[in-house]
Amino acid sequence: MGAERKAVRLDRKRAIARSGKEESGSHFNRSNMFRSFSMNLGAAVLPGCQAILCFFNIVLQLVSLPPSYWGTFTAKTDQGAVLERGHFGLWYVCSEHVPFFFEDCESPLTYLRLTGMSTAAGALAIIHLLFLLGAFPLILMRTVQAIRSIQDGCLDVHFLCLAKTTVTVIGLVLAVIVVILGSMGTDHPSNYEVLQGWAFWIQVVILIIDIFLVLVGALENIQLWKLQNMQEAANTGGGGSYQDDFSETYSNPGFGRQPVYDAQQRAYDNELPVPPPPAVPSEGSDFNGSTAGLPPPPPLPPPGGDEDSGYPEPIPANGADLTYQNPTFEDASPGAQRRNVNNEPRYGNI
Repeated sequence: MGAERKAVRLDRKRAIARSGKEESGSHFNRSNMFRSFSMNLGAAVLPGCQAILCFFNIVLQLVSLPPSYWGTFTAKTDQGAVLERGHFGLWYVCSEHVPFFFEDCESPLTYLRLTGMSTAAGALAIIHLLFLLGAFPLILMRTVQAIRSIQDGCLDVHFLCLAKTTVTVIGLVLAVIVVILGSMGTDHPSNYEVLQGWAFWIQVVILIIDIFLVLVGALENIQLWKLQNMQEAANTGGGGSYQDDFSETYSNPGFGRQPVYDAQQRAYDNELPVPPPPAVPSEGSDFNGSTAGLPPPPPLPPPGGDEDSGYPEPIPANGADLTYQNPTFEDASPGAQRRNVNNEPRYGNI
């Protein structure tokens, strides 16, 4: 019974450990998926902004083309009385005359005329709209590729970026020409006061948005180019010209090695005696000049020659020994004896 219970407990522990590993693995996979999705969203920021700008530009172009409010005009007499007023678009003029000021857009009786520049501006505005409609699906495809991290979809990434950048640049050039021709598309006498209408200013906003479209596309191309260079450097292992251009490391072949001394210095380092431990004072005593608490002195060298003493020999300088000889040195002090003035031994107290 005891063995069966132990086996059951062991199986339960293994099952719990296995489930914990599976949960940790699933949590790790979820975190990796979330991290990769976040990185893909970061890569899709520029294409997403470009898609929003392009859609907004298409809506504005559809709003600015049909109306006849690209400009307004007023004809006055020399005394300042209003004789005629009206507004015009890219293809027709609407005017109102005194005294009733009824608006007539079909066959207005006015001296203000639209020139061929106005008609050309309208035609180029339509072409500009077609270019925007062609660039919008390309930008959407690039956004989807960036979100889903697709390198080769229906179109190659580099070809797709190049195509949409080319289309947006052509659209920017067309928008500039439309604004210039739209501001010069009327012919009128000197007593006519002509002002730009709200449709013309919408076209100016379209031009500004086209500039931002080109800038965002250029930033995306630069980012893609840098990423491609990093991938190529990682695949090639950082060799070749990349390493020659960006490497700033210095080689030290002697790093990590022990310093090299001469044989005499190594022998001296190996044969130095171990210093004695510090003195430990006894409890309730401050030594008071006593040597009771001091450690014993180091042992004297054994008798014999210097090679048997265990101590290193002094290093001679230029072949000479730096030690000083004392010929009167004796191992034992002479005995003390009192003598008188005649150098005779004296006994007893003084």
